[in-house]
Amino acid sequence: FDLDDQAEDDSPEFDFVQYPKYPKGKTQLHFDIRELCSLSKKSENDMFDFNMAFISFTVKKDGTLENIRIDGISNKKEMQKIIKFLSISTFTPGFVKGEMVNSSVQFSVNLNE
Repeated sequence: FDLDDQAEDDSPEFDFVQYPKYPKGKTQLHFDIRELCSLSKKSENDMFDFNMAFISFTVKKDGTLENIRIDGISNKKEMQKIIKFLSISTFTPGFVKGEMVNSSVQFSVNLNE
């Protein structure tokens, strides 16, 4: 499951599946993560020089997160900030056919200021 490709809630094709959600929404999740970090471009002249974090985790049936993984950034201090934030966050769990399920989530966030 990828938050960037989330199906619309009212789509009849996906009535039996409800994906996990950040209570404040996908856009706010990206903003909240970006606000934690103090990374900037290494070179102001390079438009492709950015810090992209690739984040994955499992949303458990109770809404807590486990197996948090972050790739793409080497700054361990910044990575720990994101992991700490996610580890205390609670999501609305996913559902399949009306039953809560553990759900894998993956997405990317541009961490530049």
